Amino acid sequence: MQVKYIFYLTFGVLLFLAVSACAQMETGLDKDSLKRKLSVMHADSDKVQTLIRLGQQYETNTPDSALYYYEAAGKLSEGIHYLQGTLRYIANYTAVLNVQGKFKESLQLNLRAIGIARKGHLQRQLMKALINTAVVYQYTEHYREAVNYYLQALPLVDSIGTLQERSITYGNLCSLYRNLKQPQSALRYARLALAFGEKNRDDYTVAMACINLANCLKDMGKVREAIIDIERAGRLGLKLNDDNIQETALINLGDAYLSLKEPAKYVPAYNAALPLARKISDVSGECFALHGVALGMFFKKEYLQAERLLNTSMAFARQHDQKEAWSRMLLLMSDVQIALGRPEASEDYRGRYDSVTNVLLNASLLKNIQELEARYGAEKKRRQLLQKDLQLARKQRWLVISLAGLAVLGLVFLLVYRRQETLRVKAMLTGEQQERRRISQEMHDDMGSGLTRLLFLTRSLIAGHEAAPKISDAVNGLIRQMNEVIWMMNNERDTLESLVAYLRAACAELLDASGIAMIFTVPDKMPDVILAQEVRRNMYLAVKEAVHNACKHSGANTITIAIITDKELAVSVQDNGRGIDLAGAALGNGLGNMQQRMENIGGNLEIVSEAGTLLRFSVPLSI
Repeated sequence: MQVKYIFYLTFGVLLFLAVSACAQMETGLDKDSLKRKLSVMHADSDKVQTLIRLGQQYETNTPDSALYYYEAAGKLSEGIHYLQGTLRYIANYTAVLNVQGKFKESLQLNLRAIGIARKGHLQRQLMKALINTAVVYQYTEHYREAVNYYLQALPLVDSIGTLQERSITYGNLCSLYRNLKQPQSALRYARLALAFGEKNRDDYTVAMACINLANCLKDMGKVREAIIDIERAGRLGLKLNDDNIQETALINLGDAYLSLKEPAKYVPAYNAALPLARKISDVSGECFALHGVALGMFFKKEYLQAERLLNTSMAFARQHDQKEAWSRMLLLMSDVQIALGRPEASEDYRGRYDSVTNVLLNASLLKNIQELEARYGAEKKRRQLLQKDLQLARKQRWLVISLAGLAVLGLVFLLVYRRQETLRVKAMLTGEQQERRRISQEMHDDMGSGLTRLLFLTRSLIAGHEAAPKISDAVNGLIRQMNEVIWMMNNERDTLESLVAYLRAACAELLDASGIAMIFTVPDKMPDVILAQEVRRNMYLAVKEAVHNACKHSGANTITIAIITDKELAVSVQDNGRGIDLAGAALGNGLGNMQQRMENIGGNLEIVSEAGTLLRFSVPLSI
C-alpha cells in the first residue's frame, strides 16, 4: 500500500524578532553577569534593555525563564512610559508564545504593538509588529489576514529593512507560497532569503533560509539536493547550540528520507527530533515529529501501536490548532485502519482528511496570495498592467494602430519641439551656451535616432502588419530617454535622495527585464545635500552603463548596488558573474566612457575583478 505524505513546516516564519534580538545580544555578558548587573540598576530604560538581553540568553533552550524576564521588562516599561521598551517586550515575548502554540495571546499583543508604533510614529517598530502579526496569522493558516499584514509591511522592509530582516521576510513569503502549493514562487523567495542571509554573514538566518530552500526543493521532487541544505542547517544549529534549528533540521531530514522510502534513516531522525520539540515547547514541531514516529510504526507493521500513538497525537494537534499536522495524521490513521481490517473506519478518517485539506487549500486563499503578488511593488505592477492594456489594444484593427502610431509620432515631435524651444530661450537668457549645446546634442543623438526608427516602422506598418508591436517598444524607449533628460534638467530633483531614488528605479527596470536579482542598499540616513547638475548627470549615466554592461556581458544572476555617503558619494556596482580581463577591457565595454564621466566631475572610477566584477564610482560631496 502506498502512503502519500506531504510535509510543510513553516520554519521561515519562526521568531522574526527573536532572530533580530539574538543579533543584538550584549557580548561578553553571561546570565550570571547580567543578573549581577540587574541587582544594582535603577528602574530606567537601561534596566529594561538588560532584562530583555537576559531573557534572550534563556530563549533558545529555556523558554519559560525567557518569558519571566520579558514580562518583567514589559511591566517596567509600562511603569516608566518607555514605548520602545514595551515594543521590544512584545516582540520577544510573542516569539516564545508562537513556539509554544499560544497564538491567541500572541496575536492580541502584536496587534497592540501595531497601535503603539503607529501612535508613536516608530517606523522600524511598526515594520516588525506588522510582520510579527502576519507570522501569527500564517502559523494558524489564516492566510487572508497574513497577506494583509505582509502587504502593509513590505514597503517598510524595502525602504528601511536590514539585510537580516529582508532575509527573514523573504523566508516568510517562501513559507506562505509553499502553504498555498505554489513551488516556483516559493523557490524564488527561498533563494533570495538565502542570498541576503549569506551577504549578512548571519549563521542563524542562513540556517533558516537553508531549511526553507530544502523544503522548496522537496516540493519539486529534488530530495537529494534538499538533504544537502538540511544537513548544512543542522551543522549551523550545532555550531550555535540552538535547539530550534536542530529540531527543525531533524524533522525535515526525516521528511526527506521518508519521501525516499528509507525508514532506516527517517525513523531515527523523527525520534531524535521529538525530545527537542518537547524541550523547547514547540507544539508544531512536536506534532510533525509524532506523525513521523507513528509512520515509522506503520511501516514496521506495528499497527496497534501506531493507532494508539495517533489517537493521542491527533488530540494534541487539534488542541493546539495544528491543522496541517492533523490532516497528515488523519490520512495515516486511514491507512492504519485498512491494515487492521476496518474499511468503514478507514473511509471515515479519509473523509475527515479531505475536509481538513479543503479548508487548507480553498480557492479564496490562492486568490489572496495572487493579490499579494499583484499589489507588492505598486509602481512595477502598474507598469505591468499598462502593458497588458497595450497588448489588448494591439488586437484592434491595424488601421487604427497605424493612426495611433502617427498620432504618437506627432505628439513626440511636439514635445521635442517645445522642450528645445524652452531650452533655447533659457540659454539666451542665462548665457549658458555650453549647456544649450550639450542638451541639443543629446536631443539630436537620443531622440533623433529614436524618431527616425519610429518613422521607419510606421512606414513599414502599412506594408507589413508584423511591425506594429515594435512601434510601442520604440516609443517607450524614446519616452524613457526623454524622461531622463528632463529629470537631469529639473532643478527640483537636484538632491542626493532624488538621485538615489532615480538610480534604484532605473536599475530595477534594467535588471528585471534581464531576469537578474538586484540587491540595493542605502545608508539608514543620507545627508541633505544639493548636487550639481553635472554630478547628477554623469553619476547616473555611468552607473546605468555599468549595470547595462553587467547584464549584457557578466553572466551574473545577482547584482548588488550599494550607496555610501560619508565625505564622498560612492556608488558600487558588483556582479557575481565571470569577471573581466582588465587588460583586455581597457577600450571595451564602455569603461573609457565611464572613466571620462567621472573625470568630468572630479570623481574617480575603481575596477576590481574578483569573484565577479566590482565598479566603484565616487565623487566628493562638496562638489
